[in-house]
Amino acid sequence: MKLDTTGLGEIVHAKQVICNDQEMGVLAILSPDLDFELSVLQMDPHLEHGGCGLARRLALAAQSPFNERLANIYFRYHPRAHDTAVFLDEADARDWSLKGMPRTSLS
Repeated sequence: MKLDTTGLGEIVHAKQVICNDQEMGVLAILSPDLDFELSVLQMDPHLEHGGCGLARRLALAAQSPFNERLANIYFRYHPRAHDTAVFLDEADARDWSLKGMPRTSLS
């Protein structure tokens, strides 16, 4: 399966349903062999589809060095208003998400 802009919009919509006006953090886990259309890097799904209401943090587990580099580049061009951090592995992302340690996506 290849991630495209429609699929990214569906992910944002699912986050909106899950958040349901509750303050929470989001842990996103990418597949290590993620395949995507380049147009995904050009869009900001939160601007096009609305954000996740009261979501306060986003921890992204890239699971490959390539995904980690791309995610950091993406968040430089599309920064979030809330804490956002990119990690190579899921355990680090989950730990940051649960402990509430400040970190920016550009570190």
